[in-house]
Amino acid sequence: MRKILTFSLFILCTFLLQSTWPVVIRIGYVPDMLLILVVSMAFMRGRRSGMLFGMICGILADLCYMPFLGFSALLFTLTGYLAGGTFDVFFSENVKLPMVMAAAGEFVYRLTYYLVFSLKHGRQSFFPSLIGTMLPQAVLTMLLTIPLYGVFYFFNRKIAVHELEEQQSPWLRK
Repeated sequence: MRKILTFSLFILCTFLLQSTWPVVIRIGYVPDMLLILVVSMAFMRGRRSGMLFGMICGILADLCYMPFLGFSALLFTLTGYLAGGTFDVFFSENVKLPMVMAAAGEFVYRLTYYLVFSLKHGRQSFFPSLIGTMLPQAVLTMLLTIPLYGVFYFFNRKIAVHELEEQQSPWLRK
């Protein structure tokens, strides 16, 4: 129960932080903090958790930011699945791989968004959108991964300790 409440609080705080970012810091770009959460949890907890976080965060993003339901949910779930594939291979203390994965996930998300929405209506050519939106948001998301991953890693370690304590026999507990 503690794990569910903590993870729900993660998602809620990250969503509120992402929603208030443009009001607090006016740089013209908003990093996708929900995507950073998905990549971080997938990297630290595996594919299943990555997909679950991806689905929940994607549906939340769809409900608040998208014209129809399912676009972000699908892309976030796939990102969580792909990022979770590195769970057994790399150490979760390493922040470089989540940075690259978050930037790649953001870039693919923005590219897919461009292909589905902008190109369909013929609104903007590709290179101005690439230089003006996709790359700056990917870089900003990558840079913001460093502090957010540290926070997520700290709380994930606390949750992992409690999970191990719950799995132990009552006779072995302190």
